[in-house]
Amino acid sequence: MVLTERAIEIMTAGRGLRLRAPLEPGPATGEVVSLVAGVGAVPGADRFLTPEIEAITELVGSGQVIARAGRAVGVLE
Repeated sequence: MVLTERAIEIMTAGRGLRLRAPLEPGPATGEVVSLVAGVGAVPGADRFLTPEIEAITELVGSGQVIARAGRAVGVLE
């Protein structure tokens, strides 16, 4: 359940950041937002979000989110 909660937080944070355009997030956050957008978690019409949440949960659980953020700022632990 913790991974799912983190996935939902990441998904909603990414959507919130898009609403603040043209402001840009920091480098690590930008990398994570790009990764999440790659699985289709972008704003749009009302829809069933479970597939997107599950895809982001897999990214979190696999370590890809931390690795992507680390690409921008160095090793994260």
